[in-house]
Amino acid sequence: MENKIITISILIAVFFFTQNINAATNYVSKTGGHVSPFSSWANAATNIQDAVDAASAGDTVLVNDGTYYPNSQISVTIDITVKSVNGAEKTIVDGSDSHRCFYLVSFGTIDGFTIRNGFANYAGGIFCSGGTVQNCIISENSASSNSGGVKCMGGGTVQNCTISGNSADYGGGVTCDGGAIQNCTISGNYGVGVDFFEAGGILQNSILWNNTGSEIIGTPSVNIYNCIENWTNLDNGIITNNPQFIDITFGNYHLKTNSPCINAGTNMPWMAGAKDLDGNPRIVDGIVDMGAYECPAISVTFASDKTNGIGNLFCTFSSSIYGIHTENIYYRWDFENDGIIDVEGFDEGFPFHNYTSTGTYSVSLSVSNSVGETAGCLKENYIHVYSTLQADFSAQPLTGKVALAVQFTDESINGPQFWQWDFDNNGSVDSTEQNPSFIYNSTGAHTVALLVSNNFGAGVASSDFIAKTNYIVVKPSIVIADFNANVLTGVVSLSVQFNDLSINNPQYWEWDFNNDGSIDSTLQNPGFVYDSTGVYTVTLTVSNNFGSGGASSDTIIKQNYITVLPVVTANFSVDKTVAVTDENIQFTDTSGNNPDFWYWDFNNDGIIDSTLQNPVTNYSVIGYQTITLTASNKYSFSTITKTNLIFITGVTPIHYVSLEAASIPPYTNWLSAATNVQDAINASENFDKIYISNGVYVSSGKIGLGTNVFCLEKNVEIIGLEMPVIDGQEKMRGAFVSAGKVEGLKFINGISAGAGEERNGGGVYCVTNGEISRCIFVNNLASYNGGAVYARDGGTLKSCLIISNSANNAGGGAALYSGGTIYNLTISDNSAVAGGGLYCNNGGAVINSIAYFNSASANDNNFNVGSGWSYSHCCTTPDPGGTGNITDDPQLQNDYTILTGTPCWNAGTNMPWMSGAKALAGNPRIQGGSVDIGAYEVVPEPGSLILILSTFLWMIRKTKQI
Repeated sequence: MENKIITISILIAVFFFTQNINAATNYVSKTGGHVSPFSSWANAATNIQDAVDAASAGDTVLVNDGTYYPNSQISVTIDITVKSVNGAEKTIVDGSDSHRCFYLVSFGTIDGFTIRNGFANYAGGIFCSGGTVQNCIISENSASSNSGGVKCMGGGTVQNCTISGNSADYGGGVTCDGGAIQNCTISGNYGVGVDFFEAGGILQNSILWNNTGSEIIGTPSVNIYNCIENWTNLDNGIITNNPQFIDITFGNYHLKTNSPCINAGTNMPWMAGAKDLDGNPRIVDGIVDMGAYECPAISVTFASDKTNGIGNLFCTFSSSIYGIHTENIYYRWDFENDGIIDVEGFDEGFPFHNYTSTGTYSVSLSVSNSVGETAGCLKENYIHVYSTLQADFSAQPLTGKVALAVQFTDESINGPQFWQWDFDNNGSVDSTEQNPSFIYNSTGAHTVALLVSNNFGAGVASSDFIAKTNYIVVKPSIVIADFNANVLTGVVSLSVQFNDLSINNPQYWEWDFNNDGSIDSTLQNPGFVYDSTGVYTVTLTVSNNFGSGGASSDTIIKQNYITVLPVVTANFSVDKTVAVTDENIQFTDTSGNNPDFWYWDFNNDGIIDSTLQNPVTNYSVIGYQTITLTASNKYSFSTITKTNLIFITGVTPIHYVSLEAASIPPYTNWLSAATNVQDAINASENFDKIYISNGVYVSSGKIGLGTNVFCLEKNVEIIGLEMPVIDGQEKMRGAFVSAGKVEGLKFINGISAGAGEERNGGGVYCVTNGEISRCIFVNNLASYNGGAVYARDGGTLKSCLIISNSANNAGGGAALYSGGTIYNLTISDNSAVAGGGLYCNNGGAVINSIAYFNSASANDNNFNVGSGWSYSHCCTTPDPGGTGNITDDPQLQNDYTILTGTPCWNAGTNMPWMSGAKALAGNPRIQGGSVDIGAYEVVPEPGSLILILSTFLWMIRKTKQI
């Protein structure tokens, strides 16, 4: 085991030794030869990214002094070091406010740069994930979302940096998501100093002061030995005292000698031999200071009473000394920062200097004391001296025809900031741009004047004026009319855009689009809509009037220029609308206005089936067919859809049932008719019909949620002639119906027994797409719910009579569950334990129905539980709630019909299905405008008006008695 460990150790040592041997330096210089791999200063890259791309893991990219403007972010994605030669003050990366400056991942290092003017959605200055940013000045960067200066995450570290003047919605200085911030000064940022995101982060030995919003949002994982403004938790070496920066206004974040941040940090292993941002030892007096700088033994700053001026600018300077030994200070001033000392001495703390030449000056001050300590302060571009303005300009061209476009160029000297141009000498300001353009629309010689000015603040302002007489000469020109249109041919309601192509600067336009002599538009480029078919001539007259003889006009006529055609109108016919499967059908195009193309969809599935003009097709599927034709030419198209135009039947679409027939499949006439209903159903297909003659029909039983006389589970219509009887013989249910329609049958002696759903619906169990209409239910029994009928999940009943049925639980007449619907039923003389007439459970709609004279232990006529059920225009008691319900005695006759003038007469609500439908007795479902409540519709007889009137008078007398 020990031998293995030794072997591994040797391999690791060899690896790192090999890495060190292979490490290279790539050079970057503004004046380099840019010869890859940039291995010397002579061949240095002129941009940082190319040198980074040429480097390998372990290499160093060394950057010489200067300001670098990369075209996009500098991406460092491998373990290399990108380092400046002379530190952040001398080496600048500027993002030009258009992109991020650095993108750093892996284990790379960025060392010793000023990083400014970066912009991105997040991390405007630097995105740092897993690498190290050290000894940098990070300022004036911004982000539209977060992390204006730096986004530090996933192990990224920021050390010995000042982070100031950056901005974002949040995390203006830094967003930290699992990274570390050590010995940084974070001040003057907008939108929070540091935003600690989900993973938190480490904050050590740093100063957070004077940031807008707050110093910190979120929760750092480690927060020790920091100076944080307005912080409340003072554990772990945290202080809140003013850090005493030397000059926060000018961004001098060095510490005064009385700063509470001196010797207030906690030493860390990386500090051994490390330097602070100034290049001084990172630890002085044994304990590290907070922030990016170690406090020097002596420090200095200065200010001038003025920094801007014109001509001979006289400035008075004042110095401020900080430190332990501030006596016997010797001053050395360099007012132009040219290396020449202008003033020096022990008493020169407040000198003056006269700047006699224009320019921008940096000022430096160095001091020393009696014990040999020294300090310095440099303020770059501190003094600005401006010359008196001298206005001048040029123009191109100086002469030309009317509507002359002239470009003016400002040639004023000595720094103008503002411009006021008068191009036609009328005393009005025509432009405030530096280099404007102007169009002369009048002939003549024009004088041009320019007033330039500047204002640098603190009373530093100047101006100058120049006028050039008859400078621009404009000559007249003759217009020539011309135009075109975006479309020349189309269908009625044709929208045409006309474009003026006239030359020599017309000012006025008169358009006649339809050659009727009337002016239709005076716009230069008008649009017009042709609402009638025809061929149209278009006329344009253009003119101008520039004064001083500069007027002209011209007319152009384009004969038969616009052609407007009628719109195609799609239509067709067929040779038959009823056919059997696989029978050919001829389609004939009858579209108008000359279509050239035809697109047929024979089965309404959105797929083109034919492009012939007059195609032939057939259908293999029975049912109604919807056909769509789109007819078109190059100018228009039209679509027509004919819904359910063709009905396709099976080979045997009608089947018959009779007790006296021969029962020969497929039962297509009365002689060969089936003798029981189920045989006819079995022989039928969807959309077929079954006719049943009168008689009493029984069965040995068909299974469908219990035993039934018949089961209808396909889209077939069963029609009883003269009300044939379906007799369950007190052995089975009458019918199970889940699809199709059943009309005109009488169900008697049905019984539902068994377990679960089999117990429901003694006469009929109707579900999903099943429909029962104009049927009678008598003497049926359900062992649970729905003595006559159980309807659920879409099952529907219409115009049925339900009498003398019973249920052992609820709904002696009918039971509805989860979506069953009944229309115009008469339910009477039925019985149950609850809801002798009706039972609704969690759904069910009851419309235009009578439920009266039923009996139950609870709720004689209606019993409703759960939610989702409703009653509308019904006659029952008690009132279940809903629209149009009544509780009056329906005055049923012995045959359960009603009479004119009784409460249920014309008291229902009309429904779309009633158009052409019949009531139970076979007469039209609606008589007199409004449908009656119940299964029967009253047919007015002679003398009905007298009955109505007498009933009305009886109601009036009754009301008066009340």
